[in-house]
Amino acid sequence: GPLKDMQMVVTVTPADNSHIHLPISESKNIDSYDFITFKQYGKEITEEPKKKRNANLTVRLNADMNTLAHMDVILDHATGDAIRAVGNGVITMNVSLNGNMTLYGTYVIERGTYYFTFQRLIPKNFEINSGSSITWNGSPYDANINVTAVYHVPGGASLYELLAGEAQGNALLESD
Repeated sequence: GPLKDMQMVVTVTPADNSHIHLPISESKNIDSYDFITFKQYGKEITEEPKKKRNANLTVRLNADMNTLAHMDVILDHATGDAIRAVGNGVITMNVSLNGNMTLYGTYVIERGTYYFTFQRLIPKNFEINSGSSITWNGSPYDANINVTAVYHVPGGASLYELLAGEAQGNALLESD
C-alpha cells in the first residue's frame, strides 16, 4: 500500500512452548505527563516540536490460538494480578505506529490459574474452570472476562468447622 497507510497482515498458529503476554490494564508512564520542566541558568528550555510522520504502518495479527501456547493476561501490572491459561480461540490484533490498538476475538480457557492479590498483602491462586472465556470487541482494556474459578484452601476446609465458627459468632452476638 501507499507509505501513508501501509498494511501488514500476519497469520500465526502457536507452536509448542509459545508464550503470549497480553497486558489489558492501562499503565501510566512519567513521560506522558507534562509537569516536569527543565531550566538552565534561569532560562526555560523549550522542547522542539515533534515532526509528524508521513508514513503509517498498521500490523494486523490473526492468531489461531491452540493449547500449545500459554497466554498471560495481565490484569494489574502493579499488583501482579493475572490470568495464566491454556486454551483455544481466534484473536485478531491491530496495532499501528500512531499508538492505536484494537483486539477482537474470544479465547476459551481449557485450564489455567487466576493470581489475585488483595491490597498486595494476601496473594491467592485460583484454579480456573474449563470453559471460562475472555472476549475482546475492540479496546484491549475493555475485555469481557467470563471466568469461573475455585480457590483450594491449604489443608482443606471442613463444613463442620465453618458452621461451628458461625454458630459461635452468633452465640457471642446474642450474649452481648
